[in-house]
Amino acid sequence: MQVNIYILVASSFLVVTNLFACSEEVAGPAYLEIEEGGHLPCLGMKRVRVVVSDGQSQTRFDNFGEFYDDDGHCRQTIYAHASFEGLNTGTMMVTVEGFDSSEKRRIALGAMGPIIGKDVDRGYLGTVVVDREPVYVGGSDRYPLGTLVVDALPQIDAVGNIDNISFIVNAGKPDSINGRFLTDPEMPLEDTELVISSISPFDPPGDLAMIARNKNVSVGQWANASAFTIEENDTFVDVAMAKEQ
Repeated sequence: MQVNIYILVASSFLVVTNLFACSEEVAGPAYLEIEEGGHLPCLGMKRVRVVVSDGQSQTRFDNFGEFYDDDGHCRQTIYAHASFEGLNTGTMMVTVEGFDSSEKRRIALGAMGPIIGKDVDRGYLGTVVVDREPVYVGGSDRYPLGTLVVDALPQIDAVGNIDNISFIVNAGKPDSINGRFLTDPEMPLEDTELVISSISPFDPPGDLAMIARNKNVSVGQWANASAFTIEENDTFVDVAMAKEQ
């Protein structure tokens, strides 16, 4: 059965998911409503991953964009599309994950299922709430909203071929964060805003370093051009970067 599922996220932005099961019979469209949960789950979200599984196989699709407004709530009128094949709708689960610009730093999560045939036939699958993921800090779960925003890396267009860009926040300190960016392959890096979210407050000022590599060889390095801090109620913190090499 081919199932066309339209996912309405936070009653604001739309993720359209085509689910292709084993036969050629077509059903749908069916709608899955996803509501904005607690702790501003969309704040800093630059990638939405839709994961569909049926107990035997799992398929995922990443959609890049900017899924938040200036106030950190889920942004309106964003459209996304995903296609999945070979799934059994009788045991199908749908998970929605939100990420910042990094490859692995998941900042939001919601799930729905199991989805059965009659749910598809009636055209409404139900509602799933997407909440912000907690961060374990000082012995307890917290929901820091600190979000570093780098508008663009200066002179990155002159670097040449880049396989990946890694980053580290507050190198050598107990609260350091490191990883690699995963950005829209259809968007030039010189036009790409890089975001690192869910960062706990820190003072004195922190530091941010980035390294671009091609075939595991450094081809460009950047560091913050001026000091920055994240205070208790901060959300977006703009960080200007300067090219070092």
